[in-house]
Amino acid sequence: MAADDPTHPQPTNGKHRAADARKAALIHHAREQVAMHGIQNASLNDIIRLAGGSKATVVKYFGNKAGLFAAAMAATARETMAGLTLDTGGEDRLEPALHSLLRGLLTFYLRPDSLAVYRGVVASADASDGLGDSFYREAHLLVVEEVATFLSKWVGRGIRADIDLHDSAGRLTHMIRSDLYERRLLGLIPLPDETAIARQARITTALFLEGVGKGAAPA
Repeated sequence: MAADDPTHPQPTNGKHRAADARKAALIHHAREQVAMHGIQNASLNDIIRLAGGSKATVVKYFGNKAGLFAAAMAATARETMAGLTLDTGGEDRLEPALHSLLRGLLTFYLRPDSLAVYRGVVASADASDGLGDSFYREAHLLVVEEVATFLSKWVGRGIRADIDLHDSAGRLTHMIRSDLYERRLLGLIPLPDETAIARQARITTALFLEGVGKGAAPA
């Protein structure tokens, strides 16, 4: 049998496919468990039972339980950002495109599963399992990078060329999480409706563009 015969996959390729399938199953069931029970109450044993494998499998692919949860959160964030950037792809003006992005991003942050993740990460901030660090690197920074990529498409078309896109994207994600999200995170208000979300996105858009717009003074 020829080594490059496509009709006879090599054992290594089969092993890789099996490994990818097992990793995907672990991430899938981790996402389900976190959504149902919150990150602190999600059961690693239940995830393994549903996905197959063992705790050694989790260690092999993700390092530890925190690494698995970080991968699960990153998958959710990646899907969300892909959908948001696609939704704004047809806009030919910066302001409505940014407003659409921020409205979707705030809606994502206000989802029950997103709130459960943030609350769980904050609650375990002093733990030694590395969840906070994993979450910051794998999920939060992924969102920031996607927002920076979005902003980069508008440089010279409403956004100054002299700004630090990554820094501006980080500040923008903090801006959209102020007020409604912070109060909802603390349980001070019920879930805001679409009108309130759109209003906050509009205010944040105006404030942000005032700082990074072509007519604004460099910092």
